[in-house]
Amino acid sequence: TLPVLEPGLPMTVTDIAKTQGLRAGACATRVLVDVRESLTPNRHLLLGSLAHDILQYLAEKGVTGDARRAFREAFLRSFTNNRIAALAAGLDDADAQELQRDVATHFQNLTRWLQDDGPRGKIAEALRVSPTYGVEGRIDLASLREGVLEIVELKTGGFQSSEHERQLRAYSLLWGEVAASLDARVRSSLVYSKKGDV
Repeated sequence: TLPVLEPGLPMTVTDIAKTQGLRAGACATRVLVDVRESLTPNRHLLLGSLAHDILQYLAEKGVTGDARRAFREAFLRSFTNNRIAALAAGLDDADAQELQRDVATHFQNLTRWLQDDGPRGKIAEALRVSPTYGVEGRIDLASLREGVLEIVELKTGGFQSSEHERQLRAYSLLWGEVAASLDARVRSSLVYSKKGDV
C-alpha cells in the first residue's frame, strides 16, 4: 500500500530527491523547511532560470538561420522575464554581460544536443500531478514518438549527482501513468547543459 499523508499538499519531485541529497543530508523534513523559507535569489539560481528559458525557447522555435541572432532574442526574452530576480541577486551591468556569456555556452550545448539527439515534437515545462503518489513535478522537456514517451530533465550546474538520478526516477513514475495510457514506454534522460553531457 502507498499511504499519501498530505493529499492536499503534493510534494514536488525536486523536494523528494533532496531528502537524501547533498543539501539535506538524510533529512526528510527538509522539504517542510523549504516550503516555509524560499531561496534567496542569487546568480546561480538566475543562471539556471535563464538556461531553462533557453531550452523552452529552443523547444518552441529551434534555430533556423543566424544562431547569434536567435541567441540574442532568446536571452533578451529570458532576461526581461527574470529582471526582478537579477535585481534581487544584486547583479550590475558587468555581471549581466558575464551571465550572458555563460548562458551562451548553455545555448550552444542545448542547440547541438537538440539537433543531434534531442526529442522531436517536444513540449517544454510540462506539469504532472499524481494523486496516487501525492507527488507533482514539472519536467523540462517531454515528447512522444514511435511508442516512446521521452522525458528530459535539464541540469545547469557543473556536477552530476545521485540526487539528479533520484529526481529523474520520480519523474518516470509520474509519467508512467501517461505512457501506459498511450501504450508507450518511458525513456528518461538527464542533460547537463554546462558541459553538454547527457
